[in-house]
Parts: sequence; structure tokens; C-alpha cells
Amino acid sequence: MLVAMTRSNLRTTSLGPLFAALLAGACGSEPGTDVADTDPDPTEGSSTMQPTDPTDGVADTADTADTTDSTDTTGSSDASGSSDSSSSSGEPESARSLVLVHGSWMGAWAWERVVPELRAAGHEVRVVELPAHGADPADPARASLDGYRDVVLAAMDDAGEPVVLVGHSMGGMVISAAAQARPDDVEALVYVAAYLPQDGQSLLDLAFMDPGSLVGEHLIDNGDGTTSIEEEFIGEVFCGECSARDVMLLQDEHRPEPGAPLATPIALDDEAFGSVPRLYVRTSEDQVVSPLLQDQMLLATPADGEATIDTSHSPMLSDPSGLATAIVELLE
Repeated sequence: MLVAMTRSNLRTTSLGPLFAALLAGACGSEPGTDVADTDPDPTEGSSTMQPTDPTDGVADTADTADTTDSTDTTGSSDASGSSDSSSSSGEPESARSLVLVHGSWMGAWAWERVVPELRAAGHEVRVVELPAHGADPADPARASLDGYRDVVLAAMDDAGEPVVLVGHSMGGMVISAAAQARPDDVEALVYVAAYLPQDGQSLLDLAFMDPGSLVGEHLIDNGDGTTSIEEEFIGEVFCGECSARDVMLLQDEHRPEPGAPLATPIALDDEAFGSVPRLYVRTSEDQVVSPLLQDQMLLATPADGEATIDTSHSPMLSDPSGLATAIVELLE
């Protein structure tokens, strides 16, 4: 029924014209010849928090980010983002292994302020760089939802134990696909202002349902199967409460978004995906995945726990401590 609703909303929502062009371009590509077929090397995607310099890690953009302490305890010179001094003296019983997955038009850099907060709470943290995002060199034309999923599966292999998958925005589709593929290796799914699909839905199906989103209004069709957000509106769309410095960071790190993964329907079933606990962090001021769409998705696919933070779409920038606290409390 939800898929049918998205089709009827296509003509009424502001997302319609631009996303229709994106959908046509994406469907004209060949997802089968994607990044998943180019040997997703775990050392290049699954846990790279340091896409340019192994000694920098997830904090390599801290110099340009408006954060309280860019020389904190991220311990991100470890390429896997695994354990560090916060847990070496003995992990609490509630310690978990977390894999963080970014959203569209972002990269692993987006989590840099949240990582030390989660580690300070005793958790082991890995951050993935999805193909054709951040500093990853993959060709956007070859990106696919399966390729994104495989990078996360590689990070799970690196962890060597059941993990908690945390997905922001588009990352919700990716962690859902990973849980469907390997449910026994996923302790829980945490959706942060994320798309939460049902079987057979694509991200675009869900986006068509969201008249409260500003994405369609400011979307640019690049004519090559990718889209971008109008630069002068990136701050308003993604982080209305962000500082000017953080808006500049969002603009500087913005890369064209591959269209094919967004148009790909996901296959989910109760036996696999449905067996993994789901938790959701709502963002009350969101203008990408609006509160209305969050309500609709959670009504269709209820979560086992929910939290709400009063931010727009990018709490990892505007309120990293609040986001980390919400994740930690949901996992307790």
C-alpha cells in the first residue's frame, strides 16, 4: 500500500519533477555492473575513517569543523576504528561494537564528533566510507545499494562479533540491507533521521511520500545519473541550526550523489530483517526526512525503542553529544 501511495504522491509533492528525472536516469543504469563487482576491499571501504592519511583518521577534518576539542580521544589513527584507551582498561558489560554508516552527500567525516562520545561510553566504533562518497575514489556510475551493503558487511567481518549498525539518512537503507543479508551478525539497528523501508521499497519511494522535505526543491540533476544540492541552500536543507563554519564544511565536503542506489527497491523479510531489533532517533526539526515521514515509516515498521532530539537533519554536527547520548541510552 505504501508503494502505491508513493506513486500517487509523485504528482503532488515538490520532489516530483526533479526526482522523476533522477529515477529515470538511475533506472537507465545497470546496477548489476556496480561497485559490488569491483571487489569491495575491506581495507578501502569498510572501516576507513582516514581516507587520505592513515595517521589522521576520522578526525582529519576536525580542523575545519566547529567542535569543542579536535584533539580528543577518537583514537582514529587505527584504520579499523576499533578499540582504544577508553575500553582497554576493561569494557563495561554494556559495551558494544558499533558500525556507523553515513547518508547521502556525506562521508565518514560526518561522524567525527560522535565517535569520541561513543568511545567514552565504552563502545568500540568503526566508521565506513561508502563507495563514491567522501574520499572514496569509486566511479559514481558504478555505485549500487548492494555495493554499499557489501562495504558494511566487510566492516562486520572486521569486527569479528555481532555489531550494532547505526545508519543516518540514506544509511538506513544500507543497514537494513546488511541486516537482511546477515541477521545473526547484527545485534541491533539504529536509524538516525534515517529511511526505514518496507519490503520492495526504494529510498525514492519513501522520499516521494515526504512533502515536508526541502531536498526536491533544491535538487540539481547533474545529467550523469548523479544529483547535487544547490550550494547556497546546503546549510538550510541539512542543518538549519549549524554554525557558518559547519555550513562551509557541508559545502566543502559535498559530492554528487549516485542515483541508482536511491532507486533500487530493497528485499526484506520477517525471518531475517524482521528478527533484528530496530531503534530510531527522531529529529524534530528535520527538513530532509521530515517528522511526518518519520511518523509514517515508524507506523508501517514499528521500532523497539525511540528517542527524539531537537535538531535538523545533521545532529552529528549540531549536537554530537545529544546524538551519542540518545544512541547509548537506546542500547541500554
